[in-house]
Amino acid sequence: YLVAFGMKVLATSPNLRLSDCEPGVEAVSLEKLLVRSQIVSLHANYIPANTRMMGAEQFAKMRELQQSIEREF
Repeated sequence: YLVAFGMKVLATSPNLRLSDCEPGVEAVSLEKLLVRSQIVSLHANYIPANTRMMGAEQFAKMRELQQSIEREF
């Protein structure tokens, strides 16, 4: 929906392929997403493999004014 507002939308997932993305959404690595984004919305299941997805190293790559919104399902 954000593409309709003229926003560039980036997406990442371990198994995400460009062909899986809707038009206007670019598939990138987590590192590229953190460096390029102004806002990050993280949607991840609470499972052991995801508990260390975001740490000091990942937050250091984010822009100074970037907002991080975390949600757990």
